[in-house]
Amino acid sequence: TRKIGRPRRSLTRERWPALASRSLPFAAQDVFTVLLFKVDAVILSLMAAEAAVGRYGAAYRLFEATFFLTYALTGAFAPMYTYLERDSEPSVGSVFQRSLKLGLVALVPCAVAFGILAEPLCRLFFGAEFEAAADPLRLLAPVVVLIGLATLCSSLIVSRRDPTIMVWVTAAMVALNVGLNVALIPSLDDTGAALAMLVTEAVLLVIALTIAVRSVGGVRWVSTAVSPLVAGAAMAAPMLLLQDTLVPAALAGTAVYALVFIGLERVISPVDLRFVGSMLRRRLPGRAAT
Repeated sequence: TRKIGRPRRSLTRERWPALASRSLPFAAQDVFTVLLFKVDAVILSLMAAEAAVGRYGAAYRLFEATFFLTYALTGAFAPMYTYLERDSEPSVGSVFQRSLKLGLVALVPCAVAFGILAEPLCRLFFGAEFEAAADPLRLLAPVVVLIGLATLCSSLIVSRRDPTIMVWVTAAMVALNVGLNVALIPSLDDTGAALAMLVTEAVLLVIALTIAVRSVGGVRWVSTAVSPLVAGAAMAAPMLLLQDTLVPAALAGTAVYALVFIGLERVISPVDLRFVGSMLRRRLPGRAAT
């Protein structure tokens, strides 16, 4: 209100039909996205026993708990995807690259923890009777990263290109997911549903990432992905050694991840490391006061 002023208190009904028409692709994509996330549970309930539905539901609750990270990242970067250009400062390409990197930094540790500590996590949150939910959770672990990156790519595409592109892509992924669930659930039950989600999201990421990277003119993959992926692999070692003790395993894995990531960043991408350091210093209360 201070900087822009108050909006006019008037309604222009003549513009409503055009506005509704332009909004339809976004609404359609949201519908297909919800179907993609929920149709597997519906098919599983129709084709498998209640025990399988319960195991998959437990695994999916843990997996779904990471979505707030994806939504937070998308909400933070989506405005910049809209107004930045290839030749602006910063460029849309560099911002998109940093959003992918931040997504990897935040989500790779979650995926590693779900993959290695699946059984103790299921025991902690759902009880010993749900230990078998660890099997679908391990398959859903990589999907944490796949969904995060695919959502960032989708946000960039609808911000800079025809939004109907992602409507058709998401609709195709729903069809693929339904087909995979129907094919895999009869023999694999809840593990089949998790495998169907893993394959679907991997295909979605390949398609969305290809379109998004072309839209911004390319991404420097070494500085974007090497540090978080190698650090994620490194944190797996102490977690495997301590996997029967949840808290020590989580603490040791987190410490190794942070140390390896910072060490690699000092070599591979010191510019990004300095950028994060300067941003954190600006946020310190003492700095803000001065």
